[in-house]
Amino acid sequence: MSAGKEIRIDLIKIAIALQLGVFGLMGLDRIGVDTSILREIVMFFYLAFLPGMLILRLQKVNLSPTKTFLLSFGISLAFITLVFTFVNALLASIGFERPISKAPLLISISIAVLLLILMCYYKGVPQIPFLCDSQLFSSPPFLFVLLLPFVSILGIHISSIEGNVFLVLLLLAVIALIPLFVSLNKFSEKIYPLVILTCSISLTFLKFGGTIFKPLSFCPHEIGIIGVIKTVGIWVPNFGSSFNSLLPLTILYPALSILFDIDITLQVMATGYLIISFLPLIVYEIYIRFFNRKISLLSSFLFMFYPFHNALLGSRTGFAVYFLALLLLTWFSKEINPLLRNALLILFAFSIIVSHYGTAYYFMLLLFAAAIIAFLTNKSVKTQPEIAIPAFCTLYFVLTFSWYLYTSTSLYVNWAVSFGKNIYMHLSDFFSLESSATMQAVITEYGFAQEITKYLLFVNTLFIIIGVLKLVYDSLKDRKIESNYHIFALAFFLGLLTLFLPRIMGTPRIYAISLLVLSPFSFLGLSLLANNFYKVLRIKANKNVYAIFFSIFLLLLLLFGSGFVSGIQTKITDTPFDPSNPANWFSSPNEYDIFATGWLLHHPIEGRVYVDRLFYHIMYIREGQLIKGNPLFPLEYAGRKVYDIKPFRALPIEDYLEKEGDMERGSYVYLGYHNTVYNFIGTINETGERVPLKTSDYLYLFERGNRIYDNGISLIYWR
Repeated sequence: MSAGKEIRIDLIKIAIALQLGVFGLMGLDRIGVDTSILREIVMFFYLAFLPGMLILRLQKVNLSPTKTFLLSFGISLAFITLVFTFVNALLASIGFERPISKAPLLISISIAVLLLILMCYYKGVPQIPFLCDSQLFSSPPFLFVLLLPFVSILGIHISSIEGNVFLVLLLLAVIALIPLFVSLNKFSEKIYPLVILTCSISLTFLKFGGTIFKPLSFCPHEIGIIGVIKTVGIWVPNFGSSFNSLLPLTILYPALSILFDIDITLQVMATGYLIISFLPLIVYEIYIRFFNRKISLLSSFLFMFYPFHNALLGSRTGFAVYFLALLLLTWFSKEINPLLRNALLILFAFSIIVSHYGTAYYFMLLLFAAAIIAFLTNKSVKTQPEIAIPAFCTLYFVLTFSWYLYTSTSLYVNWAVSFGKNIYMHLSDFFSLESSATMQAVITEYGFAQEITKYLLFVNTLFIIIGVLKLVYDSLKDRKIESNYHIFALAFFLGLLTLFLPRIMGTPRIYAISLLVLSPFSFLGLSLLANNFYKVLRIKANKNVYAIFFSIFLLLLLLFGSGFVSGIQTKITDTPFDPSNPANWFSSPNEYDIFATGWLLHHPIEGRVYVDRLFYHIMYIREGQLIKGNPLFPLEYAGRKVYDIKPFRALPIEDYLEKEGDMERGSYVYLGYHNTVYNFIGTINETGERVPLKTSDYLYLFERGNRIYDNGISLIYWR
């Protein structure tokens, strides 16, 4: 095949083949033939990409392969969610008991896809042009970046089985150097999207797949309602329960778990991996509309290297931020015709609303700010007229409160009102160290690597401030703002001020959301500082030097923020866990603690269960989360009993230790992963200070009871 040859893919033929494959798998499953691996592969492409690609081809949209790939996945997720929601409402209204089960789901999505195929055949353009460059695909840089995800998987496996983290640390070092290689023009611009995607996938595996930095987990955050819906087979919109308004949890995840026939926790992990892995590539596609490709790539790596990137993995927040990124991508994509662009904006806006109430309300504030900025600046745009921000803001406001008013008994409307009232009542505490989580993070002293990471984030914020101020200066000078992107940049920058509000929650998420738009301004701020420095020294610098400086900053941010430096430090000092470091005071869900806690819930526990402070507030089971021993999900739903489990009374372990184990009969003591592996018990003294204790110092107290559960790591004693 010659270099640069155009290939045209017939989408209709692929769609029909996938649809026939689904029908064939249904038949084989009906007669009892196991097709697990083949079924998962076929169903993945059928559900995750086919609907979106058909919808794009309906409107004769000619996009780049990267943008087609990203939009197809997002449109498909939103489309199948709406289809399954409609089917649930329709079948429930006629008395069907289990609309969310395999047969109704398969029949409904098959009908929807067949209709899209017919529409695309008669009205659309089914041929997809694709430029194939064989020389590029066989080049060493291309093959090198393709290897990174496989090295990541291998490194995780070796680390989990043998405890050898050399390959993990090596991979982190290589990925940290890639922005520098890009700055030195070692990669062709044609493979920039692949570089971003493979690095993002590799880091996502390392962060969430389980390495030396934390044990392998099932990722059970907030998935209780998913198991409830899957068990009862129906979604009741007006059920007054937390997370019941969120369609990814109540519709999409249960449906995918049923259709793929896999465990819910694995389904949540797999989908979460994909969403987080695609985000840096989406922001890159946004940036290249306004910046050159090198700046766009480095800015996407800043978003990727953000230490709290894992704050977006949660099944709620991750979906909302993902659809927010797609909304911005659609907004700034001039290739999409106005009709389809407006439809996709509404689709993605609604998807944000039904994914996470916190992100939905925060984006509403950003839209209000953008509308005000657009009104004050009375902007003129050099290119074709853009979408009116005030009109979209009004539509978004109506959609948000309409959805939250009529689902979950207005639970999230009440939450928004009470949360806003709480902030208003404590405005006098603005910039107060006691009430601001941001100010607390500023004054808190962490371990060496975490402390350096904190200051690197301060530096990054300074760069962003300088870059945004330069934008403001240029806008005032020219008396115009070039595009809606710059208006959103100002709005997202103002959104950062909410980090200093009292009683605010989710500060790492707010910062991550801000980086969706503001990452390039970090590069611009550093470039401006460096340029002025060179002017003072009267040195003429090459502009590529700024990219090298920024890539070095990114290198430090990843090495310190990812755990690379901590991993080296702990291996040298042979101290895998430092209880004096506040960053280590967390409850990380892992398979041993999940099974042990599940054992407690599924056995008749009459007495008290003593746990340390890392488990006292939140514990995890396969069904979801527990708060002080009580499930954070309904045990009964739609008039049906879901789980036959009995909550228990969790008490702080210091009560047990202070009385030297002389407690009432029938009490339990629970020791988790960090207690046994790290020899660490987290307690709080009378003054509220965190006090680390050694488990071995109190082993004689625990051994006075009977060890009734032991999975090799987590232990339960009964007395």
